[in-house]
Amino acid sequence: LNDKGYHKMFEAIFRAVVKEKLIYARQNKPSLVKSVGSRLSLCASVFRLAVEQGVLHIRNKTFKALSKHIIDILPQGDGLCEPISLDYIKALRTCLAYSPHAEHIDKKEWATLARFCCTHVESQLGLLIGDPESADEDASGSRNIRLSLSRETSSTSRRSQPPSQGIPRLNHDSEELMLCLEILLKTPDAPIVDHDEMVIRTILGFLISQPTVTRAHPPAFTALNSVLGVIATNNISLTAKVAQGIVPVLTKLWDSKQPTFREQMMITLIYILPQIHTIIGEGRSRTLRRKVEALSEALFVECSGRADRDQLQLDDLVFPSPLKTFDAEITPLGLQAFCLRKGNQKAEMNWIVPQLMATVVNLLDKSGENRVGSNGKAPEEDRNKRLKVSKNFEELMRNARSMITSRKLCALQTLPFLVHQRDMESEDCAFSKSASDPSHRPVWNQIWQLCARYSANQATCRAACHLMRIILAVDLVPYTEISKEVDAVILSIDLSGPANVVDSSLAVWCLILEKRNTVAHSSILQPGERLLQWLISKWRPGMLSFFV
Repeated sequence: LNDKGYHKMFEAIFRAVVKEKLIYARQNKPSLVKSVGSRLSLCASVFRLAVEQGVLHIRNKTFKALSKHIIDILPQGDGLCEPISLDYIKALRTCLAYSPHAEHIDKKEWATLARFCCTHVESQLGLLIGDPESADEDASGSRNIRLSLSRETSSTSRRSQPPSQGIPRLNHDSEELMLCLEILLKTPDAPIVDHDEMVIRTILGFLISQPTVTRAHPPAFTALNSVLGVIATNNISLTAKVAQGIVPVLTKLWDSKQPTFREQMMITLIYILPQIHTIIGEGRSRTLRRKVEALSEALFVECSGRADRDQLQLDDLVFPSPLKTFDAEITPLGLQAFCLRKGNQKAEMNWIVPQLMATVVNLLDKSGENRVGSNGKAPEEDRNKRLKVSKNFEELMRNARSMITSRKLCALQTLPFLVHQRDMESEDCAFSKSASDPSHRPVWNQIWQLCARYSANQATCRAACHLMRIILAVDLVPYTEISKEVDAVILSIDLSGPANVVDSSLAVWCLILEKRNTVAHSSILQPGERLLQWLISKWRPGMLSFFV
C-alpha cells in the first residue's frame, strides 16, 4: 500500500473506534462494558498493527491525521480510555521513533503532543507540583520544587489510579508517554525554551515520585538532559531548581547496574554542578549541602564497590611528556601526569566517575571553608550548634591509607583529579619545601631505586618507568647521582631492566641516554648494544597497543 491506501485504512479504523467509544462511554452494566471494551481493544490492536506496518510509507499529512486522532480520542474523564490507551500510545511512539515524522512536526503540533504527554503522566501519578516556599528556610529564601501526592482518585477514569496512600505506581501508559516525550525533546527543532517549565515539572515530578528504577527512568533522564542542555545557559533559575530537586534522586539511584542509565545520570550531574557550586558557595541552602554530602558518599560507595575490571585501568591511560605544558582544551580527558587513551567509551565512563567525585569533594570543602568567618566563628544561625566543617579531602586521604583495597583504590584514583582542581592555599605551602629542595634528594633517591626495582616486574613496569621519567625530567634527582646505578642496570639489563617494552620504558631509556650524553663518564660501556638486545628479547607483537 502507498500513503493514500494507508490513509483510507486509517479513516475506516477511526470511524470504527469513534463509534465503539461512544457506545462504551454510555454503558453502565459491567457485562456490556466488558463486551464493548473487547471490541475497542481489538480496534486498537488493528490500529497499532497498521501503524507499525505503514510507518515507513505514510507521509506527513497522514502522520498529522494519526496524531490528531490519538490526542482527540484517548482522553476520557480525568484519564485515558483504558481499552485503547496502551495500543494507541505505542502507535504514537512508533510514529515518533521514525525520525522523518518527528523532524517535520511544527512548533504548534509539538507543543500539543508534549502537553498531552505531560498532562497525562502527571494525572496518572497524581502529581501536584508547584513552587511553594521551600521547607529549608534559608536566609536567602531560596525555593525548591516540592512534590505532593494527590489523595483523590478519578471515578470517571476506567484506568486504575494510584492508591490514596503511599507511593503512586507507574502504569504502562505513563511509561510509553515518557518514551514519547523523550523522542519529542530530542528532535532537532524542538521549541524547548518555550515549554521548559512544563516539561521539567513533569520529568522531575516523575523522578521524585518513583523510589526504584523503572523502564521509564532512562528515557526520563535522557529527556531531562535534552532540556538541561538548552536551559543551562538560557534559564539559570530553572536549572537551579532542577539541581535542588534532582540531587536526592541521583543519590538514591546511583547504584544502578545499567551502564547507559548511569551515563545519563552523570550527564545530568555535569549539567547541574555549576548551579550547585553557586548555591552552596554562597551559603544559600544548607539543605542542598547535606544532599550533596549524601551524593558524595553514594558516589564513593558505588565506585569502591566495583569489580576491578570496572575500575579505571592503567592500560586505559597514556603518559605524556612531563615537560610538556598541559592544555585542557586540547585534551579535556587528561591531567598533567596522564591522559585517557582515545576511542574507549567504557574507559571514558570510568574516568568521569573519579573526576566527578573530586569535583564534589572540592566543592564541599570550599563551601565549608566559606561558612566560617574571618574570626573563626560560624554564621549567626549556627552559633548555638556544634561547628563541624567537613574536610572531605582529609577523609579521602584516610581512605587512601585504608586496609580495604577497594576503598584505597577508589581514593587513590580520585586524588590526582582533586589535586588538579584544588587551589593551593598560602597556609598549606607557607612552611612547605619545594619537591626539588636539596634536603629531599635522599628521599627521591630511594623512590628512584624502588621504581627501578619495580620496573623489573611486568605488573608494575609501566607505572614505575613513568615515575622514573618524571623524577629525571624535572631534576628531582640529578643524573650524576644515579649514573652508577643506571650503568649497573644496563650491564644486567636482561635481569634488572624494565620487564616490558612499553611507551614509558622506551621514554625513560631515551631520557637516560640523553642525560648520559651530557655528563662526562669513564665507563667503556656501550649502552646502545645492550638496549638493542633488551628490545629484541622483550618485544612482543601485542605490545603495539601501548603506542597507538
